Amino acid sequence: MEDRLQQGLAWLTDRLQQFASRPVTYRRGAAAVVVSATAGRTTGESTDSQGLRIQTEVRDWLIPTASLVLEGRPVLPERGDRIEESTGREIVVFEVVPLGSEPPYRYCDPCRTLLRIHVREMDRESL
Repeated sequence: MEDRLQQGLAWLTDRLQQFASRPVTYRRGAAAVVVSATAGRTTGESTDSQGLRIQTEVRDWLIPTASLVLEGRPVLPERGDRIEESTGREIVVFEVVPLGSEPPYRYCDPCRTLLRIHVREMDRESL
């Protein structure tokens, strides 16, 4: 039986998908799945060896963990996977990448219902 936190997070994830997401294609090699994803960003700040502050901003996609099923098996994001977003006029291709010393994704909640996947834009293809 799910606890109330799990129920609430599932409800919130459903609302996010219903009202603030768009379809994207998640690819690993030849395997692909269309999922509902919400665009996001992660910001960070570090200091270099000379004491200068460096600010970074990375594009993210928020995708429900249960949605990432390739060839009938649940998967977690891996470096080099691709996410394709259609804007109507072009397809924007993003590559899954790690963020500094972090892996290429992290869970957004303690129940692991939502993934925050770090990406960088790789290509734009006109339709």
